[in-house]
Amino acid sequence: MEAKKEALRKSGGMEQSMDCLIQLRLPANKSGNNTTHLHYHEYIEFLYGLSGEARVWIGSKSYSLAEGDLLIINAGEPHDVTPGAREASYYVIKFLPKLLYAQGQSLSVIRYLLPLWQKQVGFRPALRKADLQDSGIGELVARIRREWEARSPGYELIVHANIMQIFVWVLRHCCTDLETAARVPAPLQKALQVALEETPRHLDDW
Repeated sequence: MEAKKEALRKSGGMEQSMDCLIQLRLPANKSGNNTTHLHYHEYIEFLYGLSGEARVWIGSKSYSLAEGDLLIINAGEPHDVTPGAREASYYVIKFLPKLLYAQGQSLSVIRYLLPLWQKQVGFRPALRKADLQDSGIGELVARIRREWEARSPGYELIVHANIMQIFVWVLRHCCTDLETAARVPAPLQKALQVALEETPRHLDDW
């Protein structure tokens, strides 16, 4: 089955860099049949389990999502969430990769994004509740939810900061060889440096 591309959400005619937070509920699957409708988009997606159990398909692999679990779906990866044996509830935090970097950041910072696109470094998409013990990720997700729902002035900055905290924790704990992953080969380093230097000059053209 071919995956369907999901369009970016827009607000005021402009693309949303974040689309969080949505709480989704899935009824229990009593038939035992799981039909997937794979889709993909330009967002990175965090799924955080609240209750019950869902089945998350990322490409041809499937993972369970239970209370306290965190699943990371990379931008462009075909995926779907299907019901499990029990009714499930979970949060979805979606954000564009560009949210992880900002104008003026150096190559020494940008290089930490490379593990997202380097499959060979042992990136793990599924983190279990036991893996997240003492990580504080549950509270970070809850804080994102509160800020997103309240929409108080400056809420975007707090949501951004909390996404960054989750990302850094995941980076440190999901990449089995982070030092190798963050080591930029010379040709790529040159290309990235040119991009970093040229992008600010063309911002007015966008």
